[in-house]
Amino acid sequence: MGDVIIVDGSRYSIEKAREEFKKSKDLRILYPVNPEFFSVELFDDVEKMDDILREEMEYIKGEALRALSWDAKNQRFLSTPSEIDRKNLFVFYGTAEDVLSYVKRKNVNKIRLFITNQVDKFNKIDFTEIINNSEIPVEVERGTILPEDVRIWDIVVKNVISVDVPGTRDDLLKTLKENKISGVPVSRDGHLVGIATRTDILKNLEEDQLAMLMTRNPITISPHSSVIEAAKVLLEKKIRRLPVVLDTVLIGIVTVADVMRCVANIGIEEEIKDYVNEEVTSVWDGTPLPVVTRIMDLAKMKALPVLDDAGQLTGIITDEDIIRVSKIEDYIEVFADSPGYDNDEWTWECVRNVESHYYGVSRIEQPMIPVKNIMARDVVKVSNTSKASGCALRMVRNRIDQLPVVSAKDELIGMLHDRDLMKVLL
Repeated sequence: MGDVIIVDGSRYSIEKAREEFKKSKDLRILYPVNPEFFSVELFDDVEKMDDILREEMEYIKGEALRALSWDAKNQRFLSTPSEIDRKNLFVFYGTAEDVLSYVKRKNVNKIRLFITNQVDKFNKIDFTEIINNSEIPVEVERGTILPEDVRIWDIVVKNVISVDVPGTRDDLLKTLKENKISGVPVSRDGHLVGIATRTDILKNLEEDQLAMLMTRNPITISPHSSVIEAAKVLLEKKIRRLPVVLDTVLIGIVTVADVMRCVANIGIEEEIKDYVNEEVTSVWDGTPLPVVTRIMDLAKMKALPVLDDAGQLTGIITDEDIIRVSKIEDYIEVFADSPGYDNDEWTWECVRNVESHYYGVSRIEQPMIPVKNIMARDVVKVSNTSKASGCALRMVRNRIDQLPVVSAKDELIGMLHDRDLMKVLL
């Protein structure tokens, strides 16, 4: 065999492969996809998992062939099917080691590798290993990644933390606190049945059953979808996390924070001024915590800026801070009942027998303390002229979903929320 072209699936790499294929129809184009987001347990526990993956590969191959047939110069698809045949494109789940084994087995003379500069920041295979360990000469050309190049499998969180039903609020709280996360998928017998979040807890303080707290029939996304599609769904549906599924099989999860990590990695230099929310809900630093919780609920915010007596920004309070200091109070209530019925004449005369039923009740109690006692004081701030990727990086590094935007005089003028910053991808 002659040369082999290896692509990372980006528009740059696909276009370069198409140009090379026009020069020589004997080329084999390899498009390896990192398989590590599939756990070994999936193949043991999920019936026909191999068939599910095979169908996925066929979809990806058809999509790649369509991209390879695109004539960017004339803005049209090539009309001749024989220009790029299915046998010339090899799409597969595999590691760098699998690629090296393949080219060695096929007696390839040279590898042409077309990848983007940011490829190592995503869940792609280790192309550096191919470059460094190949016994065959490797020519490398690099381009720049675009938002539409990033797939869900490039950013998905693998081995996702989840909770099972039947379960309780305590189970959910423990999972959220131990893992410092705001929400998790809920499963039953390995099948996704819902999503449960801190917000669900705060909205239903006296509900104990997980099945009653969770959001049922959650919206999902496939591994081959683009990050742009994920951003659109997260924005339109006003949600913060998307379970990633293949044929109802839970593969992982993608959150707004993962999209922010993508924005940070692809280097978007656009200023944030068009994404800043100037209608800010804030609280005074002496506001009691239960009142802050109510304001958060009414404003539909997960975090609020805190101002001091002079109206200056002095901190940030989040729902995670509130959950951390809240306590679960267990007590016994008595419910008086009677065997009488509405059409029972003795019922109306109030001389019926009364039975007392005792049952346990749990309720979240929030301490009556001022918000300044628990707020975060070390506030990360930005200006209107800050760049999108830089702001996304600050959110990722500090594990926050909002940034106060201040003027040249260090006065609060707005808030940059991660949800709004996602719009830079659209």
